[in-house]
Amino acid sequence: MRKINKLVILYIVPLLLLASCVKPFDYESVSYEKVIVVDGSVTDIDKSHRVRLHYTYPVNQNSITPIQGATVWVQDGKGNRYSYVESEKGEYLSAPFAGVSGESYQLHFTTSDGLMYESDIVTLKKSPPIDSIYNRYAELPSDELHRNEGGLQFFIDTHDDTGIARHFRYEWEDTYQIRVPFPSIFIYYPESHTWSYRGQDESVGICYTSDQSSRIILGNMQGKNQNRLAEVPVHFVSQEPPTLRHRYSILVRQYCIDENAYNYYRKIKESIESGGSLFDKQLGSLPGNMKSIDHPTALVLGYFEVAGVTALRSFFSYSRDLQYKIIRPSYPFDCRDQLFTTSEDSVAYYYTQHNMSLVTVNDTGLPFMPVTFDMAPKKCADCSNYASNKKPDFWVD
Repeated sequence: MRKINKLVILYIVPLLLLASCVKPFDYESVSYEKVIVVDGSVTDIDKSHRVRLHYTYPVNQNSITPIQGATVWVQDGKGNRYSYVESEKGEYLSAPFAGVSGESYQLHFTTSDGLMYESDIVTLKKSPPIDSIYNRYAELPSDELHRNEGGLQFFIDTHDDTGIARHFRYEWEDTYQIRVPFPSIFIYYPESHTWSYRGQDESVGICYTSDQSSRIILGNMQGKNQNRLAEVPVHFVSQEPPTLRHRYSILVRQYCIDENAYNYYRKIKESIESGGSLFDKQLGSLPGNMKSIDHPTALVLGYFEVAGVTALRSFFSYSRDLQYKIIRPSYPFDCRDQLFTTSEDSVAYYYTQHNMSLVTVNDTGLPFMPVTFDMAPKKCADCSNYASNKKPDFWVD
Protein backbone atom coordinates (compact mmCIF):
# COMPACT_ATOMS: atom_id res chain seq x y z
CA MET A 1 0.00 0.00 0.00
CA ARG A 2 1.36 3.42 -0.93
CA LYS A 3 1.64 6.10 1.75
CA ILE A 4 1.24 9.83 1.35
CA ASN A 5 3.95 11.66 3.20
CA LYS A 6 2.60 15.15 2.51
CA LEU A 7 0.60 17.79 4.31
CA VAL A 8 -3.01 18.52 3.48
CA ILE A 9 -4.23 21.96 4.59
CA LEU A 10 -7.00 24.52 4.49
CA TYR A 11 -9.54 22.65 2.41
CA ILE A 12 -9.83 19.00 1.48
CA VAL A 13 -11.32 18.11 -1.87
CA PRO A 14 -13.28 14.88 -1.33
CA LEU A 15 -11.76 11.88 -3.06
CA LEU A 16 -14.09 10.35 -5.59
CA LEU A 17 -14.44 6.60 -5.65
CA LEU A 18 -13.65 5.52 -9.18
CA ALA A 19 -15.31 2.38 -10.42
CA SER A 20 -14.50 -0.50 -12.79
CA CYS A 21 -10.92 -0.54 -14.10
CA VAL A 22 -9.45 1.86 -11.52
CA LYS A 23 -7.83 0.14 -8.57
CA PRO A 24 -9.30 1.45 -5.26
CA PHE A 25 -6.98 3.62 -3.19
CA ASP A 26 -6.88 2.99 0.55
CA TYR A 27 -6.34 6.42 2.07
CA GLU A 28 -6.46 5.19 5.68
CA SER A 29 -2.70 4.75 5.60
CA VAL A 30 -1.54 8.33 5.67
CA SER A 31 1.55 9.86 7.21
CA TYR A 32 0.31 13.08 8.75
CA GLU A 33 2.03 15.99 10.47
CA LYS A 34 0.01 18.40 12.58
CA VAL A 35 0.93 21.96 11.61
CA ILE A 36 -0.51 25.38 12.45
CA VAL A 37 -2.28 27.28 9.66
CA VAL A 38 -2.68 31.07 9.85
CA ASP A 39 -5.04 33.25 7.81
CA GLY A 40 -5.08 36.95 8.67
CA SER A 41 -4.88 40.42 7.23
CA VAL A 42 -4.73 44.14 7.95
CA THR A 43 -5.95 46.73 5.46
CA ASP A 44 -6.44 50.48 5.41
CA ILE A 45 -10.21 50.03 5.71
CA ASP A 46 -11.55 51.09 9.11
CA LYS A 47 -13.08 47.83 10.31
CA SER A 48 -12.56 44.84 12.60
CA HIS A 49 -9.72 42.77 11.16
CA ARG A 50 -9.73 39.00 11.38
CA VAL A 51 -7.22 36.24 12.10
CA ARG A 52 -8.10 32.55 11.78
CA LEU A 53 -5.97 29.85 13.41
CA HIS A 54 -6.36 26.10 12.93
CA TYR A 55 -4.36 22.92 12.43
CA THR A 56 -3.82 20.92 9.28
CA TYR A 57 -5.89 17.77 9.03
CA PRO A 58 -5.47 14.42 7.28
CA VAL A 59 -7.33 13.39 4.14
CA ASN A 60 -9.62 11.03 6.05
CA GLN A 61 -10.90 13.87 8.27
CA ASN A 62 -13.50 16.31 6.95
CA SER A 63 -13.42 19.05 9.57
CA ILE A 64 -10.77 21.47 10.76
CA THR A 65 -9.45 21.68 14.31
CA PRO A 66 -9.54 25.34 15.41
CA ILE A 67 -6.89 26.73 17.72
CA GLN A 68 -8.77 28.10 20.70
CA GLY A 69 -7.65 30.22 23.61
CA ALA A 70 -4.76 31.91 21.84
CA THR A 71 -3.55 35.43 22.61
CA VAL A 72 -3.48 37.35 19.34
CA TRP A 73 -2.29 40.85 18.56
CA VAL A 74 -0.87 43.01 15.77
CA GLN A 75 1.87 45.56 16.42
CA ASP A 76 2.77 48.45 14.13
CA GLY A 77 6.16 50.07 13.58
CA LYS A 78 5.46 52.71 16.23
CA GLY A 79 4.82 50.09 18.90
CA ASN A 80 1.03 50.43 18.91
CA ARG A 81 -0.61 47.14 19.82
CA TYR A 82 -3.99 46.02 18.47
CA SER A 83 -5.43 43.14 20.50
CA TYR A 84 -7.75 40.51 19.03
CA VAL A 85 -10.56 38.71 20.85
CA GLU A 86 -11.80 35.20 20.01
CA SER A 87 -15.27 35.65 18.52
CA GLU A 88 -15.74 32.06 17.35
CA LYS A 89 -13.65 28.94 17.76
CA GLY A 90 -10.29 29.69 16.20
CA GLU A 91 -11.45 33.08 14.84
CA TYR A 92 -10.10 36.29 16.37
CA LEU A 93 -11.33 39.85 15.75
CA SER A 94 -9.78 43.24 16.54
CA ALA A 95 -11.58 46.40 17.52
CA PRO A 96 -12.09 48.55 14.40
CA PHE A 97 -8.97 50.30 13.13
CA ALA A 98 -7.52 51.32 9.76
CA GLY A 99 -3.99 50.50 8.70
CA VAL A 100 -1.89 53.44 7.55
CA SER A 101 -0.06 53.65 4.24
CA GLY A 102 3.70 53.41 4.76
CA GLU A 103 3.34 51.87 8.23
CA SER A 104 4.60 48.36 9.01
CA TYR A 105 2.61 45.65 10.79
CA GLN A 106 3.48 42.33 12.39
CA LEU A 107 1.14 39.59 13.61
CA HIS A 108 1.89 37.85 16.91
CA PHE A 109 0.07 35.07 18.74
CA THR A 110 0.71 32.76 21.65
CA THR A 111 -1.14 29.45 21.90
CA SER A 112 -2.77 28.27 25.13
CA ASP A 113 0.23 26.01 25.80
CA GLY A 114 2.61 28.99 25.65
CA LEU A 115 4.11 28.56 22.18
CA MET A 116 4.83 31.88 20.40
CA TYR A 117 4.52 32.73 16.72
CA GLU A 118 5.01 35.84 14.64
CA SER A 119 4.85 37.01 11.03
CA ASP A 120 7.38 38.87 8.99
CA ILE A 121 7.12 42.65 9.24
CA VAL A 122 5.02 43.87 6.30
CA THR A 123 4.60 47.47 5.11
CA LEU A 124 1.19 48.65 3.96
CA LYS A 125 1.17 50.08 0.43
CA LYS A 126 -1.62 52.37 -0.71
CA SER A 127 -3.72 50.97 -3.53
CA PRO A 128 -4.32 53.27 -6.51
CA PRO A 129 -7.90 53.71 -7.75
CA ILE A 130 -9.41 51.26 -10.21
CA ASP A 131 -9.78 53.30 -13.39
CA SER A 132 -12.63 51.36 -14.97
CA ILE A 133 -14.55 48.11 -15.20
CA TYR A 134 -15.55 47.05 -18.70
CA ASN A 135 -16.45 43.92 -20.64
CA ARG A 136 -16.08 42.15 -23.95
CA TYR A 137 -17.76 39.13 -25.45
CA ALA A 138 -15.76 35.94 -25.02
CA GLU A 139 -16.14 32.20 -25.37
CA LEU A 140 -14.53 30.02 -22.74
CA PRO A 141 -14.45 26.24 -22.34
CA SER A 142 -16.95 24.86 -19.84
CA ASP A 143 -16.15 21.66 -17.97
CA GLU A 144 -19.79 21.33 -17.00
CA LEU A 145 -21.19 21.78 -20.53
CA HIS A 146 -18.24 20.05 -22.28
CA ARG A 147 -18.12 22.84 -24.84
CA ASN A 148 -17.36 26.52 -25.14
CA GLU A 149 -19.92 28.91 -23.68
CA GLY A 150 -20.38 32.52 -24.67
CA GLY A 151 -20.59 35.39 -22.24
CA LEU A 152 -18.95 38.55 -21.04
CA GLN A 153 -15.42 38.78 -19.70
CA PHE A 154 -15.11 41.66 -17.24
CA PHE A 155 -11.78 43.50 -17.03
CA ILE A 156 -10.29 46.29 -14.93
CA ASP A 157 -7.61 48.90 -15.62
CA THR A 158 -5.52 50.68 -13.01
CA HIS A 159 -2.40 52.83 -12.86
CA ASP A 160 -0.05 54.26 -10.23
CA ASP A 161 1.99 57.34 -11.13
CA THR A 162 4.07 56.99 -7.94
CA GLY A 163 5.53 53.66 -9.08
CA ILE A 164 5.09 52.21 -5.58
CA ALA A 165 2.14 49.91 -6.21
CA ARG A 166 3.31 46.98 -8.34
CA HIS A 167 1.50 43.83 -7.19
CA PHE A 168 -2.23 43.27 -6.77
CA ARG A 169 -4.79 40.72 -5.69
CA TYR A 170 -8.45 41.02 -6.72
CA GLU A 171 -11.84 39.96 -5.40
CA TRP A 172 -15.27 40.54 -6.88
CA GLU A 173 -18.87 40.45 -5.76
CA ASP A 174 -21.74 40.57 -8.21
CA THR A 175 -25.48 41.08 -7.87
CA TYR A 176 -28.20 40.78 -10.46
CA GLN A 177 -31.94 41.26 -10.79
CA ILE A 178 -34.50 38.53 -11.30
CA ARG A 179 -37.87 39.64 -12.69
CA VAL A 180 -40.72 37.15 -12.80
CA PRO A 181 -43.02 37.15 -15.85
CA PHE A 182 -46.25 37.38 -13.80
CA PRO A 183 -45.51 39.24 -10.55
CA SER A 184 -47.94 38.42 -7.76
CA ILE A 185 -49.48 41.64 -6.44
CA PHE A 186 -51.80 39.97 -3.93
CA ILE A 187 -51.13 37.91 -0.81
CA TYR A 188 -53.46 35.00 -0.30
CA TYR A 189 -54.37 33.61 3.16
CA PRO A 190 -55.65 30.06 2.71
CA GLU A 191 -56.80 29.63 6.34
CA SER A 192 -59.33 32.43 6.06
CA HIS A 193 -59.71 32.36 2.29
CA THR A 194 -58.93 36.09 2.10
CA TRP A 195 -56.42 38.20 0.24
CA SER A 196 -54.74 41.57 0.49
CA TYR A 197 -52.75 43.86 -1.75
CA ARG A 198 -48.99 43.60 -1.36
CA GLY A 199 -47.21 46.71 -0.15
CA GLN A 200 -44.00 47.88 -1.78
CA ASP A 201 -41.91 46.18 0.92
CA GLU A 202 -43.66 42.88 0.16
CA SER A 203 -43.16 43.05 -3.61
CA VAL A 204 -42.07 39.73 -5.09
CA GLY A 205 -41.83 40.73 -8.75
CA ILE A 206 -38.18 41.85 -8.62
CA CYS A 207 -35.54 40.07 -6.56
CA TYR A 208 -31.78 40.16 -6.19
CA THR A 209 -29.18 37.45 -5.89
CA SER A 210 -25.42 37.70 -5.33
CA ASP A 211 -22.22 35.74 -5.74
CA GLN A 212 -18.55 36.32 -4.95
CA SER A 213 -15.14 35.24 -6.15
CA SER A 214 -13.65 31.97 -4.96
CA ARG A 215 -10.40 31.80 -6.93
CA ILE A 216 -7.13 33.71 -6.73
CA ILE A 217 -6.94 36.66 -9.15
CA LEU A 218 -3.61 38.46 -9.48
CA GLY A 219 -2.05 41.28 -11.46
CA ASN A 220 1.34 42.94 -11.47
CA MET A 221 3.23 45.82 -13.11
CA GLN A 222 6.59 44.17 -12.67
CA GLY A 223 8.84 44.75 -15.67
CA LYS A 224 6.38 47.00 -17.46
CA ASN A 225 7.50 50.22 -19.09
CA GLN A 226 4.57 52.20 -17.70
CA ASN A 227 3.04 52.23 -14.27
CA ARG A 228 -0.18 50.92 -15.75
CA LEU A 229 -2.08 47.65 -15.59
CA ALA A 230 -4.63 47.04 -18.32
CA GLU A 231 -7.17 44.35 -19.17
CA VAL A 232 -6.93 42.34 -15.95
CA PRO A 233 -9.60 39.62 -16.39
CA VAL A 234 -11.44 39.50 -13.08
CA HIS A 235 -14.69 37.66 -13.87
CA PHE A 236 -16.42 35.80 -16.70
CA VAL A 237 -20.23 35.74 -16.77
CA SER A 238 -21.93 33.22 -19.04
CA GLN A 239 -24.88 34.35 -21.14
CA GLU A 240 -26.68 31.06 -20.48
CA PRO A 241 -27.95 31.57 -16.90
CA PRO A 242 -30.19 34.62 -16.23
CA THR A 243 -27.41 36.68 -14.62
CA LEU A 244 -27.28 39.28 -17.41
CA ARG A 245 -30.96 39.19 -18.38
CA HIS A 246 -31.97 42.51 -16.80
CA ARG A 247 -29.60 44.56 -14.64
CA TYR A 248 -26.21 43.48 -13.35
CA SER A 249 -23.74 45.00 -10.89
CA ILE A 250 -20.16 44.02 -10.14
CA LEU A 251 -17.94 45.29 -7.32
CA VAL A 252 -14.18 44.76 -7.68
CA ARG A 253 -11.79 45.15 -4.76
CA GLN A 254 -8.11 45.75 -5.48
CA TYR A 255 -5.58 44.77 -2.81
CA CYS A 256 -2.13 46.30 -3.18
CA ILE A 257 0.22 43.64 -1.79
CA ASP A 258 3.98 43.28 -1.64
CA GLU A 259 6.05 41.04 -3.89
CA ASN A 260 6.36 38.27 -1.29
CA ALA A 261 2.59 38.02 -0.93
CA TYR A 262 2.18 38.07 -4.69
CA ASN A 263 4.64 35.19 -5.13
CA TYR A 264 2.93 33.23 -2.35
CA TYR A 265 -0.51 33.55 -3.97
CA ARG A 266 0.95 32.86 -7.41
CA LYS A 267 2.38 29.54 -6.27
CA ILE A 268 -0.92 28.56 -4.65
CA LYS A 269 -2.76 29.50 -7.82
CA GLU A 270 -0.37 27.44 -9.96
CA SER A 271 -0.79 24.47 -7.64
CA ILE A 272 -4.58 24.66 -7.72
CA GLU A 273 -4.77 25.10 -11.49
CA SER A 274 -2.13 22.55 -12.43
CA GLY A 275 -4.69 19.75 -12.65
CA GLY A 276 -2.21 17.36 -11.07
CA SER A 277 -2.82 14.22 -9.07
CA LEU A 278 -2.86 13.45 -5.37
CA PHE A 279 0.81 12.45 -5.56
CA ASP A 280 2.00 15.74 -7.04
CA LYS A 281 3.67 18.35 -4.88
CA GLN A 282 1.00 19.42 -2.43
CA LEU A 283 -0.15 22.90 -1.48
CA GLY A 284 0.64 22.12 2.13
CA SER A 285 4.38 22.23 1.49
CA LEU A 286 4.25 25.95 0.71
CA PRO A 287 5.28 28.08 3.73
CA GLY A 288 4.05 31.64 4.13
CA ASN A 289 5.43 34.52 6.17
CA MET A 290 4.75 33.04 9.63
CA LYS A 291 7.32 31.44 11.94
CA SER A 292 7.64 29.84 15.34
CA ILE A 293 9.70 31.73 17.94
CA ASP A 294 10.30 28.66 20.09
CA HIS A 295 11.13 26.31 17.21
CA PRO A 296 12.56 28.38 14.32
CA THR A 297 12.76 25.39 11.96
CA ALA A 298 9.15 24.33 12.54
CA LEU A 299 6.81 24.69 9.57
CA VAL A 300 3.99 27.21 9.91
CA LEU A 301 1.53 27.54 7.05
CA GLY A 302 -0.65 30.39 5.84
CA TYR A 303 -0.05 34.09 5.40
CA PHE A 304 -0.47 37.44 7.16
CA GLU A 305 -1.44 39.91 4.45
CA VAL A 306 -1.06 43.69 4.78
CA ALA A 307 -2.68 45.63 1.94
CA GLY A 308 -4.14 48.91 0.84
CA VAL A 309 -7.58 48.47 -0.70
CA THR A 310 -9.58 50.35 -3.31
CA ALA A 311 -12.88 49.31 -4.86
CA LEU A 312 -15.12 50.20 -7.77
CA ARG A 313 -18.71 49.19 -8.50
CA SER A 314 -20.27 49.33 -11.96
CA PHE A 315 -23.80 48.67 -13.24
CA PHE A 316 -24.80 47.22 -16.59
CA SER A 317 -28.26 47.05 -18.10
CA TYR A 318 -29.02 44.52 -20.80
CA SER A 319 -31.21 46.86 -22.83
CA ARG A 320 -28.77 49.77 -22.64
CA ASP A 321 -25.31 48.21 -22.42
CA LEU A 322 -25.33 44.55 -23.40
CA GLN A 323 -27.93 43.77 -26.04
CA TYR A 324 -25.47 44.16 -28.91
CA LYS A 325 -22.87 41.93 -27.23
CA ILE A 326 -24.75 38.82 -26.14
CA ILE A 327 -27.96 36.92 -26.75
CA ARG A 328 -30.43 37.82 -24.02
CA PRO A 329 -30.35 35.07 -21.38
CA SER A 330 -33.57 33.15 -20.83
CA TYR A 331 -35.70 33.21 -17.71
CA PRO A 332 -34.68 30.11 -15.70
CA PHE A 333 -38.17 28.54 -15.80
CA ASP A 334 -40.63 27.86 -18.59
CA CYS A 335 -43.57 30.16 -17.86
CA ARG A 336 -45.22 30.08 -21.27
CA ASP A 337 -49.03 29.71 -20.99
CA GLN A 338 -48.74 29.42 -17.21
CA LEU A 339 -50.99 32.36 -16.28
CA PHE A 340 -54.65 31.34 -16.01
CA THR A 341 -57.91 32.69 -14.65
CA THR A 342 -60.08 30.85 -12.16
CA SER A 343 -63.08 31.39 -9.90
CA GLU A 344 -63.04 32.21 -6.20
CA ASP A 345 -63.93 28.72 -5.02
CA SER A 346 -60.86 27.25 -6.80
CA VAL A 347 -58.19 29.62 -5.49
CA ALA A 348 -57.48 27.63 -2.30
CA TYR A 349 -57.15 24.40 -4.27
CA TYR A 350 -54.59 25.77 -6.73
CA TYR A 351 -52.72 27.60 -3.98
CA THR A 352 -52.33 24.61 -1.65
CA GLN A 353 -52.31 21.67 -4.04
CA HIS A 354 -50.42 23.07 -7.02
CA ASN A 355 -48.06 25.63 -5.45
CA MET A 356 -49.68 28.55 -7.27
CA SER A 357 -49.52 32.25 -6.42
CA LEU A 358 -52.38 34.71 -6.60
CA VAL A 359 -51.34 37.24 -9.24
CA THR A 360 -54.30 39.60 -9.57
CA VAL A 361 -57.90 39.90 -8.43
CA ASN A 362 -60.26 41.12 -11.14
CA ASP A 363 -63.22 42.84 -9.53
CA THR A 364 -65.25 45.25 -11.66
CA GLY A 365 -67.55 46.10 -8.77
CA LEU A 366 -70.58 45.28 -10.91
CA PRO A 367 -73.06 42.88 -9.27
CA PHE A 368 -73.61 40.87 -12.45
CA MET A 369 -69.85 40.40 -13.10
CA PRO A 370 -68.24 37.70 -10.91
CA VAL A 371 -64.82 38.32 -9.38
CA THR A 372 -62.09 36.33 -11.12
CA PHE A 373 -58.57 35.47 -10.03
CA ASP A 374 -55.41 35.23 -12.10
CA MET A 375 -52.94 32.63 -10.83
CA ALA A 376 -49.54 31.32 -11.90
CA PRO A 377 -46.88 28.91 -10.56
CA LYS A 378 -44.81 30.48 -7.79
CA LYS A 379 -41.65 30.09 -9.85
CA CYS A 380 -43.25 32.42 -12.41
CA ALA A 381 -44.90 34.83 -9.98
CA ASP A 382 -42.90 35.03 -6.74
CA CYS A 383 -39.11 35.39 -6.96
CA SER A 384 -38.75 35.45 -3.16
CA ASN A 385 -38.92 31.65 -3.31
CA TYR A 386 -35.34 31.55 -4.65
CA ALA A 387 -33.87 35.05 -4.18
CA SER A 388 -34.14 38.08 -1.91
CA ASN A 389 -36.85 40.64 -2.59
CA LYS A 390 -35.00 43.26 -0.54
CA LYS A 391 -33.22 45.78 -2.72
CA PRO A 392 -29.53 46.14 -1.69
CA ASP A 393 -28.57 49.51 -0.26
CA PHE A 394 -26.07 50.08 -3.07
CA TRP A 395 -28.48 49.30 -5.89
CA VAL A 396 -29.13 51.97 -8.50
CA ASP A 397 -31.98 51.48 -10.97
